[in-house]
Amino acid sequence: DEALLPGAQPVRTFVSGRGANAKEENVYRRSDVVKCMSAESWHKEGRRPKPGEQPLKRVPIRAVTLLRQREVDEVERETGERPLQGLYARYQTEWIIPPPIVNGVIPKNEYGNIDCFVPSMVPKGAVHIPYGGTARICKKLGIDYAEAVVGFEFGSKMAVPVIQGVVVAEENGGLVLDAWRAEQRAKREKERLQKEKQILQTWRKFIMGLRIMQRVQAEYGMDGDAETHNPFARPAQPSRAAQSRSQEHDEESDPDQNEVDQGGGFLLPGEDDDDDHNLIVEHHDKNQSFKA
Repeated sequence: DEALLPGAQPVRTFVSGRGANAKEENVYRRSDVVKCMSAESWHKEGRRPKPGEQPLKRVPIRAVTLLRQREVDEVERETGERPLQGLYARYQTEWIIPPPIVNGVIPKNEYGNIDCFVPSMVPKGAVHIPYGGTARICKKLGIDYAEAVVGFEFGSKMAVPVIQGVVVAEENGGLVLDAWRAEQRAKREKERLQKEKQILQTWRKFIMGLRIMQRVQAEYGMDGDAETHNPFARPAQPSRAAQSRSQEHDEESDPDQNEVDQGGGFLLPGEDDDDDHNLIVEHHDKNQSFKA
């Protein structure tokens, strides 16, 4: 998408490749190289090629959407060659200044809206109101309008226009804004009433639960202090220190656990019968043939 300015002269040359593949290349100044875009891309910048301007270069069309790809494929089947598109530099373009509106009628494109990529694309005598819901208000008031396209979003091989508000005549702009503000106030009031309704429903549920709890306590006589008992709170779990103290208290209060087990006539674990061991050693000394 870059091209050389007409009349650009090389400042030096260099040889690329070796042997039979050696080729002499020209070197140009960076200021002689300009960026170019197609007429469609310049339109999204709010500009268009000047009358009589010829493109600096032509390149194959890059199809971004499925619809454009189908058009390119159809032309290629008919002609046998891939279609080309011209690229223009910025100095070859000019700002798009649409004609002024007449009798409050907003001009529309083939899709029924108006392109407003930059402020200069708004026709003289019209105003752009970039607020959502203004198209519905214009329909209610019977005002001529056109939805404003401010850009495109590309995804899934499709170009989706980004619509932001409407374009109406200047004499109708104040009327549309007043109606939009009134609608916004009514919307906020409706949201406030809805939130208030939800809050009252929550309090009603909470109070009904308290009444049910009090009636159950009065009829069935629940244990504990009814004033301090909170049925909506999870019962508190004792801490580890409290559990440890409780376990120590249970061990101290149980006398059976503090008594020493005498083993019931048998040897306790870890205790040795020294007397029997000594007898075995003495017997071994007297009789060398004894095997322990």
